[in-house]
Amino acid sequence: MINKLTLISISTTVLLLYPACAHALDTVPALSQDTTKINTGITYQNGAYRLGPDDVLTVHVVNEPDYSQTNVLVRPDGNITLTGVGEVNVKDDTVEVARHKIFEALNKILVEPVVTVSVTTTRPAKIYLTGAVQNPGSFEFSTNAQDPNMHVQSENPQVRTGLNLTNILSNAGGVSFDADLDHVQVKHNDTDTTETISLLRLLKVGAADQDVILHSGDSVYVPKKLSGLMDDQEQALLLKSSFGPKTIPVRILGKVKNPGVYELNGRSPYLNTVVAMAGGFMDEANQHKVAIRRFSDENHFSTMFLSPDKFDVSLRPNDVIFIAENQAEKAGRFMVLATKMLSPFQSAATIAGYGSQAFGYGGWKNRNSSSSSSSSK
Repeated sequence: MINKLTLISISTTVLLLYPACAHALDTVPALSQDTTKINTGITYQNGAYRLGPDDVLTVHVVNEPDYSQTNVLVRPDGNITLTGVGEVNVKDDTVEVARHKIFEALNKILVEPVVTVSVTTTRPAKIYLTGAVQNPGSFEFSTNAQDPNMHVQSENPQVRTGLNLTNILSNAGGVSFDADLDHVQVKHNDTDTTETISLLRLLKVGAADQDVILHSGDSVYVPKKLSGLMDDQEQALLLKSSFGPKTIPVRILGKVKNPGVYELNGRSPYLNTVVAMAGGFMDEANQHKVAIRRFSDENHFSTMFLSPDKFDVSLRPNDVIFIAENQAEKAGRFMVLATKMLSPFQSAATIAGYGSQAFGYGGWKNRNSSSSSSSSK
C-alpha cells in the first residue's frame, strides 16, 4: 500500500512538474492541425493544389531553425533539396502530402518534428481552350498572389484572378455567340476525367457549382449550338456576364452621317445606339422604318423591317442595318432599295471579317452562301 508520506511526495512532484509540462504543451502545436498554406490569390481549397516544377516552398520546422528553409525550389524532376535530409520528391503531391513526406524524412533525425509547408510562389497554369471561344489556343495564367498582374485593376477590369472556369474564359476573350453553354466539356489533366458543365445554369439560376476550378494542363471545349445563335434572353445574360463577348460587330448603311462597321458595347447593343455612333440620321433619312439583315449562322439570315422610334431592338452580331431616304418610302421604293443595299451581305463574314469575332470562325472566308429571308412590314 502507498502510505501518506509517499502520496504527498508524488503529489508534490506532479505540482512541481506541471508548469514545465503546460509550457511545453502551449509551445508545440498539435500534429493534427492544418499546417498547410497556399499563399496565392487562387481560390483553391486547401489540398487541391498539386506541386510541380518552378513552385517555390517555405518549410518551417518549429523550434528547429537549422532545418527551416525558404525559397525551396521544386526542380523539373519534382525534387526539392532540404538541409539535413537531402532530396524529397514532391511532384504532383498536394501540399499536405508533401508536408507529410518532409515530416517523415525529418523524423529520422528529429523527435516528432512539427512541420509547416507554404507555397510562396506558384508556377503559371497552362489551360487549353477550343471550340466556340473568341481566342482558341493554350493560355498561361499567373497563379502567384504577389504578381501585380493577378489583381484586378480599375483601368483594366477585364483581368480577373483565379483559375475558375469563368475567369479563364473571360481572360481569353470570352465565348462566341454560337456557343452551346449547356454542354461545355472540361477535361481534368490530373484525373484524366471529363465533366459536362452548364454555364447557362450558372447564368440563369446562379448555379455556382458549375464554375469549376481548373488546374494546369486542363482543357476546355465549348461546342457550337446546332441550331444557330442563342435566343434573346440567353444573349442578354451572356453579354452581362464576365465571359461573354465584350462587343457586338454590326454594319450600318444608308442615310446616316458616318456609315460603316461599329463595335457596340455588349451592355448596350441597341439599334438607336449604333445610329448615334454613326453620327445620327441625315436630314433626308426615313427615321420611321429601317431594314435589318440578321444572320443565324455564318451563311443563313433573315431580313426584317421595323420602326426605330417605336421599338429600339437589341441587335445581334453581324446585323446589317439599312437606313433609306424618306422619299423612297413615299415613292414605294423602300423594299427595292433595301433589297439592293443588303444583297451583298449573303454571309456573316462579308461585314469585313468581323464574322470571325462574332461566330468564332477563322476569319474572312469566301463561301457559297446559303440564305433564307423573311420580312414584315
